[in-house]
Amino acid sequence: MTPPSGSPLGHCDQQTQACDFNLNRVLKEAKDDKTKAFVQALKKVCKTQTDFIKEHFKTGLTWNPKGGDLSGAAAVAAKPAATKGAEEQKEQPKDTPKDAPKDGNMN
Repeated sequence: MTPPSGSPLGHCDQQTQACDFNLNRVLKEAKDDKTKAFVQALKKVCKTQTDFIKEHFKTGLTWNPKGGDLSGAAAVAAKPAATKGAEEQKEQPKDTPKDAPKDGNMN
């Protein structure tokens, strides 16, 4: 997948217009209150996202022209992943037999 050409704001505006087009088609088919609420909520999300991009990323991501050393970044990125793995082990149900297969197959 290639990145979108142009500014992030322009891309977001185009996607918001595409979303509006399709949501209007949904509203033509289903006019119940739940659908209307869903469409309004999704349009609000699109507008909020556009406003966020307009405020923070008008011309795209900003890069540090001086660069930096990435050797410390790997240690910082690995630290949250290690704690997440420990949390997942704690969440396993305690009532499963210890000799049960981990993939769920009984064969």
